[in-house]
Amino acid sequence: MPVIVTLPGPAPWGFRISGGRDFGKPITVSKVTEHGKAATGDLRPGDVIVTINGESTAEMLNVEAQNKIKQSSGQLRLEVQRSPVPPPSHTNGDTSPEMLVTHFQDTLRMRDESRGALRTLEPSLAPLALPAGSASSQPLEQEFTCPGLHQGGDEGVAALGSIPLFFIPESRPGSSRA
Repeated sequence: MPVIVTLPGPAPWGFRISGGRDFGKPITVSKVTEHGKAATGDLRPGDVIVTINGESTAEMLNVEAQNKIKQSSGQLRLEVQRSPVPPPSHTNGDTSPEMLVTHFQDTLRMRDESRGALRTLEPSLAPLALPAGSASSQPLEQEFTCPGLHQGGDEGVAALGSIPLFFIPESRPGSSRA
């Protein structure tokens, strides 16, 4: 369905294009600057530009389309073909419903496989693999030990070998902490 977008001049217009005869693809809006003239005029990423100021873009090179747009001084009138599916920038370049469904299903499958692997590799981390909001019979706090980590001679000092990792001061009766 063709849509006419008219932008008041002069430039900058607030959008970028890609494609052209030299790329074997139609001239397409690749980016729209937020709050720019193109955004205000409802030009959208993914819109295919059919005409620029009444001239067909079917056989234009990318640079020719850029020049036609830049040379518009008063106003810029674009006829665009708007796709009913989300623009490629929102779908990693895939626009067919079949490809979008496949990617979505792959994402779900990978998430489920990751959860299964986490349960298999470290059973104590299994609660982390459960979906948010699900109940778990595992305690929320567990004690984890680290081989090679030991308490040093000084109170509250834990060390890895001879390197102190942290110091926990203890309060003593009659002493105060600032």
